[in-house]
Amino acid sequence: MECAEESAILRRIQAEAIEDTGGYFVQFAGDDPDYADRWVESARAIGLPFEEIDVAELLRREPRVNPSAQRAMHVADGSVDGDDAPGEIATCLLYTSPSPRDS
Repeated sequence: MECAEESAILRRIQAEAIEDTGGYFVQFAGDDPDYADRWVESARAIGLPFEEIDVAELLRREPRVNPSAQRAMHVADGSVDGDDAPGEIATCLLYTSPSPRDS
């Protein structure tokens, strides 16, 4: 939910620097079979808007997704173009976003 709140603030103060890209949460063969159900329940509990889409539609939109996908939820998402954002916002995002090394 924290990301959604931060996104709303950035869209309000610097909308021209945000590119709406959309995103997906996907359950694949071999994942915990209860994953998607828990994700949907949690998303609803915090008010995160999403749309469950058919796997065939996911693969049509994103042909490079692993074809072992079993369920897919589309969410609003975006990326920040650092060239369009004031330096302070871009720097803030850089230093407050988790690093892949933190995973």
